[in-house]
Amino acid sequence: MTEERPGFNFNTISDFLEGYKSGKITPTQVATNVINALEDADEAVIPLRAIVQYEAHLIMKMAEASTARYQANEPLSPLDGIPVCLKEEIKVVPFHHRVGTLYLGEEQETEDATITRKLRESGAIIIGVSNMHELGLGVTGCNVNRYHGVPRNPYNPHCFTGGSSSGSGAAVAAVTFGRISSIGSYPLSYSTVSLGPICTSVKDAAISYAILAGPDPDYPYGLQQPVVNFNNIGSPDLKNIKIGIDWKFFKDCDPEVLSVCQEAVQYLKGFGATLVDVHIPELEEIRVSHTVCILSEIRQALHVDFNTQYNKMNLDTRATLAVASNFSVLDYIQANRQRSRTMQFLKEIFNDVQCIVTPAIPCTALPAEPSDFVTGCSDFHTLFHTIRILSQRMANRHQLLLQFHLQPVGVAAGREGTGSAHAQQLYRAVNKVIFEGRRGVWVVVDRGFVEVMADYKEAPLASRPQTLDPREYLELSPEERRAQEERLAIRARLKLQYLSQLNNPNRTERIEDPALTRWTYARSLNHIYPNFRPSPKTSLLGFVCGVAPLFILYYVFKTDRDRKEKLIKEGMERPFNLTS
Repeated sequence: MTEERPGFNFNTISDFLEGYKSGKITPTQVATNVINALEDADEAVIPLRAIVQYEAHLIMKMAEASTARYQANEPLSPLDGIPVCLKEEIKVVPFHHRVGTLYLGEEQETEDATITRKLRESGAIIIGVSNMHELGLGVTGCNVNRYHGVPRNPYNPHCFTGGSSSGSGAAVAAVTFGRISSIGSYPLSYSTVSLGPICTSVKDAAISYAILAGPDPDYPYGLQQPVVNFNNIGSPDLKNIKIGIDWKFFKDCDPEVLSVCQEAVQYLKGFGATLVDVHIPELEEIRVSHTVCILSEIRQALHVDFNTQYNKMNLDTRATLAVASNFSVLDYIQANRQRSRTMQFLKEIFNDVQCIVTPAIPCTALPAEPSDFVTGCSDFHTLFHTIRILSQRMANRHQLLLQFHLQPVGVAAGREGTGSAHAQQLYRAVNKVIFEGRRGVWVVVDRGFVEVMADYKEAPLASRPQTLDPREYLELSPEERRAQEERLAIRARLKLQYLSQLNNPNRTERIEDPALTRWTYARSLNHIYPNFRPSPKTSLLGFVCGVAPLFILYYVFKTDRDRKEKLIKEGMERPFNLTS
């Protein structure tokens, strides 16, 4: 079984299978322990709220069937008897498909999602559906509506779990686009969101991935995928593996995170892997493009909901969707152009390396304020910082996320093992994610984050879209930057207020035009607009510039008309002469 370590101890699929086959434990006993744990979590002083919907009798029914199969020595798959939960974004019979909201899933589901069906066919024990950030629109996992509640971090209930799969993360303590069918999952963002397993080990993720992946006739994105191949994934030889690292990107994270990441990378190097310095161009542009793409698609998918269910949404969800309303069709097109550029950049990098190792997110578990558990939390700073790493998946590359456990001061994340254990996990990850024999794998290590620098060099032989050129906003004086930030903040606040009122179906008050409000504000506090000074002189100039062109045009047309009439009259009075 799993070696005892300080903090939380996780049993892997191999541990369960060993116990089932030896008869030391049965799926029925495991299910009983799971039910007791769920009931204890609900009755605790601070409820965990990891699993929001479950039925004890259904858990026992699946467990008893699995026990009978093991007794007959006829297990269905390596997942037979393994307890699993699914994010509430995925349809699971007979639970409500609420997607973290109050208004969706009013009726119980009668049809499983494709991924749910595969788990049932493999004999897994589906214990229920897990909590999530409302509509997946956040990275804290904070969901305060009455059906869900904020899932608590099991290492420290006063910290967030992270999101949007907050309940899944709390229950468990790899993303592959197109490999796993998303049929039966709520369609929020078709080009940037994909399904994948969250497991206690890389080996478990590989097993789950092999079972869940595969073509689905109803899911066109995955019809042409290659067959999963696990040959030689346990080989300790990494001499032919080249790992790409953008060190400027890699090192810009918290010191305790960086030390673990560097130790893991050096461990890989000790197995013969070659470290290659790479440069990932236009990281800031990638982050902006990913933000525009994912929020535009989610806003479009929730257009009706935002207009009809506005009052039932959490406050942070309203704010995020209101921000997404600012993006135009041209913004979305430009963002996808940047996506194409990014895919080309990565294609060139993966000609030289098999995988890229990067940090994951900027920090460990974020502390929560007491008010966050009542009114919710909107943290755009953390959201956009986190998106910078996750934006790499917008290029539709394979990605495996490894969360190592740290114990920094004041942050509860519980150390699971020594640094070498973390490195071994990364080694197994690199060994497994290349099992298909194809390039283009992202291994995201630990919880670090890079602040993209303005001096990143330009990509060779590729022009930068003008609207994404950082020189447009980096080569500004401090005074110009402050003035610009103030103007943008005012406009954003007024537009957010206007859109919130405009999209509120129950509004009773009169809606003020933000353009008129902004003009009035500029006249009264003209230091925000330093080039505009309302005065008699500027008023006179405005009148002259507005009215004078009208008189000029009238004079030009009148003069031309008089000239033509004169010529006509002269032609009519002139005597007719064939020789003239």
